[in-house]
Amino acid sequence: MKWCERESQVVAQAIAGELSKSILHHLEACPLCSDAVTAVRKLQLLAEEPFAAPLPSAASVWWKATTQKQQAAGRHTRIPLISMEWIGYSVGLLSAIAIVIRAAPVALSPPPLLWIGLGIVGTTCFSCACTLYVWSRLDS
Repeated sequence: MKWCERESQVVAQAIAGELSKSILHHLEACPLCSDAVTAVRKLQLLAEEPFAAPLPSAASVWWKATTQKQQAAGRHTRIPLISMEWIGYSVGLLSAIAIVIRAAPVALSPPPLLWIGLGIVGTTCFSCACTLYVWSRLDS
C-alpha cells in the first residue's frame, strides 16, 4: 500500500495527541499510518529536547574547511621538497666517503685523539640531521 485515505486524519490526531479508538484499530491494520504516527511521536520528542550546544556558524564551518584544504595542499607540496632534501643528504654522504677514500693515506696519519673528536662531531651532526628531519615531518 503506497497511500492511505485516512493518513491525514491519523496524522492530525497524532499531532493533537489524542487518538480515537477507530484510529487505533486502523493503526493495527495499516502499516503506513502506523509509521506516520511513529514519525510524528519521534519528531515531537525531538522538538521537546533542547540542543546541548549551539551549532557553529556557517562562516566558521567554511573557514575550517578552507583551512583543512590548504593544509592538505601544503602537505602534498612538501613531498618533493623532502625528497630533494634526502637526495642532498645522500650526495653529501657519498662525497664525504669519496674524499675519505681518496685521502686515506693522509687521513690515517692524525693522532687517535683527533679521530675521537671527529667521531663526536659526526655523531652530533647525524643526531641534529635526524632531529631536523623529524621536525620537518611534523604537521603544524
